[in-house]
Amino acid sequence: MRDTAEPRIAQLRDEILKYLAAHPRAADTAAGIANWWLPRQRYEEEIQKVQQALDDLVERGLVAKTTLADGTILYEHLGQRTRHEH
Repeated sequence: MRDTAEPRIAQLRDEILKYLAAHPRAADTAAGIANWWLPRQRYEEEIQKVQQALDDLVERGLVAKTTLADGTILYEHLGQRTRHEH
């Protein structure tokens, strides 16, 4: 690998390696990787960050967390919570 790779190429390289680490049997074309692997890898990383942010907001009392009967968890501003409570 080139140490002088431009930052975006280095970022893509890291994302591809993370995807392959999580999915060791994966194989695809360059177009398939661009269309499927990278968005999925970014989504999986972002969902973890979003969950951390939501957990922090709940802990600070700024956002309410409600678990529905089917296990789905909803988050909403505490000021809006009363419209869902009966």
